[in-house]
Amino acid sequence: MKLNETIADISIVAGALMTSRKIEVDDSRELVARVIEWTEQFEREHSESYWDEGLDYMTEIEVFAEAKLVEAYGAVDPFRCPACGGENVATFLHDRRQCCLSCGERFELPAEEAEQFN
Repeated sequence: MKLNETIADISIVAGALMTSRKIEVDDSRELVARVIEWTEQFEREHSESYWDEGLDYMTEIEVFAEAKLVEAYGAVDPFRCPACGGENVATFLHDRRQCCLSCGERFELPAEEAEQFN
């Protein structure tokens, strides 16, 4: 992936989390600096990744971005993972699924929450 695409994808996740009030950002310049830092980290961690061979780029970038953003700017609304009971659950915007950031279990978004994405 090109750096610009990764910057854009992390920024889209940040915008969605801000809009849904799952994070609160007081300093936009700080956010920009962190997005650039996280982009470089993601690219380093995935320098050997082949996105067409089993890894899904959109899922990986959304999980990565949401984890970084929530850690830096706030907590995701509590929702318990059905597998481990963990409360750090990421919502994938592109396919209306969720993933536990603790155990990695992936599951369908509850119907009442999925409605907001229609």
